[in-house]
This record gives sequence, C-alpha cells and structure tokens, in this order.
Amino acid sequence: MIDGHDRRAKYFHLIHVTSLAFLLSLAINGFVTEFLKLRVGKLRPDFLARCGPLISAEDGPSNQVYNDTICSKPLGEALFRDGYKSCPSGHSSFAWCGFNFLNLWLSGQFRLHAPIDPEDTTIESSGNSRYHRFHLIQLVNLVPLGFCLHIALSRSQDYRHDFVDICLGSLIGFLVSTFIYSQFFRSIFGYNCSETKFSDYKLLQAYGDIPV
Repeated sequence: MIDGHDRRAKYFHLIHVTSLAFLLSLAINGFVTEFLKLRVGKLRPDFLARCGPLISAEDGPSNQVYNDTICSKPLGEALFRDGYKSCPSGHSSFAWCGFNFLNLWLSGQFRLHAPIDPEDTTIESSGNSRYHRFHLIQLVNLVPLGFCLHIALSRSQDYRHDFVDICLGSLIGFLVSTFIYSQFFRSIFGYNCSETKFSDYKLLQAYGDIPV
C-alpha cells in the first residue's frame, strides 16, 4: 500500500527522470545534427537566392568554376552561411526527437501497449488475453506523430531542404529519442512500463532528500 508520502516521492522521481531524459535526448540530437551539418552539409535548395550571384550565365564560359566571392549575399552573412548546412534537417530531427519521446512516454504512463496481467497466459481465439484490446485512447500515439510529420514535411515547402535531408533528420531524431528513452524507462510493452529503470527515489526518501 502506497501512502501519500511515497506517492509524492514517486511522482517527484518520475518528473526528475523524465526531465533529465528529455533534455539529454535533445542535447545528443542537437550535437549529432549539428556535427553532420558541418561535416556533410551540402547546399540548400534555395542557395542561389541566398547567394545572389553578381554574374549571369552569359558572363563567362559554361565550364567556369566560381567561389563565394561572386555572391552579393542579399539576405545577410548568417543566412548565406546557413545555406551550406542543408543535411540533415534540424527541424525534422528535433521534431522527431521531442515528439517521439513524448509518444513513448505517453505509451508508458498510460499503459497503452502493456499486458493486463503478467501471470495470465491464457490464449483466446481472438489473440493473447494478456494484452488490452484496442481502445480509442491508443490513438493518442497519432497526435505527436502527426506533429512530427507536419513539421518535417513543411521543410520542403519553402525550399529549405530536400527529402534526403528530411528523412535523415527524422531518422536521427527517432533513433536518439528511442535510445535515450530505453535507457531511462522500461519497455512500453512490459507490465511495468510506467516505471523508470531506477528506484533511487526510495533511497533518497530514506535520507530525506526529496521535498515532500
């Protein structure tokens, strides 16, 4: 039986671990994304608008190679330099990192995919009775995933990225958030999916370090 003090300690522990895991996933995702932007980069689809070349195709031979000294940079130096960092898409990676983490967290806390009873191994003709039947609340997973797709696809509408950039950024965000979540929380398909992988809050509570 969990009393009020234990319940407050457990909630404090959950908030603490969730905050750390979420911020860590965003930090790692940001590092990986920016590293690849600097190492892989490639030009954005709207690079010519950022460059504003001072010459036209008729001003020189077709096989001539130019550097950025011919750019007038009408949008400013910062946006011009940003035009070299198209791959991967930062918006896509952060969208998938944040919202996929939220998706996993909601699945775990609301037990959307958890078995009903780990001791129940009976099998019915319609499937395994250990697991919940489909309910409308399980569609809550579609909300954060919908935001991910909307943000990612919007990156191609203003010619900031092509689909390679978007797909790579989305993959990075998805993998980072899934990996970090799995390090802090139990599987969303397990019976104890709403719990973290730590029980530190019980130890901290014993020393009186948790404000309750």
